[in-house]
Amino acid sequence: SAMLVRSLVDEVIDETKRRCTWAKRGADLGCGSGCAGVVFRSCIEHLTGVDISPEMVDKARQRGCYDLLLVGDIECVVGNGKDVEDSLFDIIFACNVFTFIHDIRGVFQSVSNSMKRKDGIFAFSAEFIEGGEEVPDVVLQSCARYAHKRSFIEAIAREFGFEFNMIKESQLREHEGNHVKGVLVVMSLL
Repeated sequence: SAMLVRSLVDEVIDETKRRCTWAKRGADLGCGSGCAGVVFRSCIEHLTGVDISPEMVDKARQRGCYDLLLVGDIECVVGNGKDVEDSLFDIIFACNVFTFIHDIRGVFQSVSNSMKRKDGIFAFSAEFIEGGEEVPDVVLQSCARYAHKRSFIEAIAREFGFEFNMIKESQLREHEGNHVKGVLVVMSLL
């Protein structure tokens, strides 16, 4: 899903930026083995990756695309919210991460405190479920991944001052021969 998220970011940013390093600071939340870092590296001057698994951080380190790698949760990167312009991120991305987080509200709050207001970008992928009020906002699927209602994601985004630059439905992966639907999102702060 990292390539799909990057493609969406490229659609949103100014055309003149697409082939250059346009972000001074970037953060890869839940970097895993570093696949998304490789995909986004070309547009970011200083890239920080974080993952809760030391083994995944070791694999990401072997890729050589991060300037800083941290073992910990997302909060250790975006939870500080210093709101000092030089410490804010130009781009924060989370590819295939929300499927492992039940309560994504804290992520949105932290990102909103750690991202540049004017041109900052928050990009992510998420699996989603459809349904009316009878369907809960978050469901743990049989594959042990969380799916979130699209309306729930939209409500949280609005709560923390994000506006949607682009949202696109996509097939994110396959599970037991079935296509898993999801959403790719690029947003910025109002």
